[in-house]
Amino acid sequence: MPARDESEPPDTGLRTMSSRSLETPHRVDKSTISAGTEIVASALGIATCALAPELIWQGLGIFFGHATWPNLLSALLIALVFVAFVEPILGRVRGLLVGAGSREPIAGSSDPLLLLGLGLAFGVISVCLHDAISAFVSGDRGPDNAGVREALRIAGGWAMVPFFLTIAWATVRNRWLSIPTGVIAALSPGIAGLLFGWSPRSIITTAVPSLIIQFAGYRNARQEPKNAALNRTATMVAAIGAVWLGLASIADWLVAVFRIADISLYSYSDLFIDARFYAGWTLGIFLAAPRNRDGGVFATGECPELDAGHSGADPYV
Repeated sequence: MPARDESEPPDTGLRTMSSRSLETPHRVDKSTISAGTEIVASALGIATCALAPELIWQGLGIFFGHATWPNLLSALLIALVFVAFVEPILGRVRGLLVGAGSREPIAGSSDPLLLLGLGLAFGVISVCLHDAISAFVSGDRGPDNAGVREALRIAGGWAMVPFFLTIAWATVRNRWLSIPTGVIAALSPGIAGLLFGWSPRSIITTAVPSLIIQFAGYRNARQEPKNAALNRTATMVAAIGAVWLGLASIADWLVAVFRIADISLYSYSDLFIDARFYAGWTLGIFLAAPRNRDGGVFATGECPELDAGHSGADPYV
């Protein structure tokens, strides 16, 4: 056997392959689960914000429709307990978990009057929200568990489209997930309409702007820097929603003036229902952005598997 040339570099291929085969599965599983959990949690949070304005609006109608002095005083009492007791405890716990040095002071946060006013406002809103959900679930809006069905209809119908669109945006860089999640997101208005009994007009008025928002969101998700993607998407949802509602209103007005047909895209009440929907959706995306300084659900740098399709290469090669 010829002697090995000492000038040749040592053969480390076996060692590299062995270490890669041992380390890769642990890294893949951990990073994939972490990134997937973050995406689902962010999508659920955004979807919840999209349906919150409608629940609050329903609660305001129920609360002030049966307003009594005991109800008003109980709302103020709950608000005071919230601002003076619950919120300070939550603030201290957040400071201990996150670290006091990493939290920047908010302008005006030292004004007790401002904090009291904000606490009272959110306290009253929370009471209204509680009344709305209680009325739905208790069946006060109809017999045979009609309240539960109505609550599920609102929650599922309003949350489904933002939930699946957020997941589609988050997985747009993955070559395996981008197509199925995109198809489900595109079909989500129709799925929601079939599941929760929407009219054909409601399905159309939801599907058209949602498709525009979906494909415009893909562009934002691919742009750099990724840490501004969520902020750009929030502005985009607000702009597209406002333009769509404005154009639909103009179209309905032209149809009514010239009596082109006996149809309309929106009734007066439906127009404001969709306005609340886009406002909640925008707010949900905006609130999701500060939680993830490295790009939120659009940044998958810590999980190469979810970002593998962006370059078309194996992330470990």
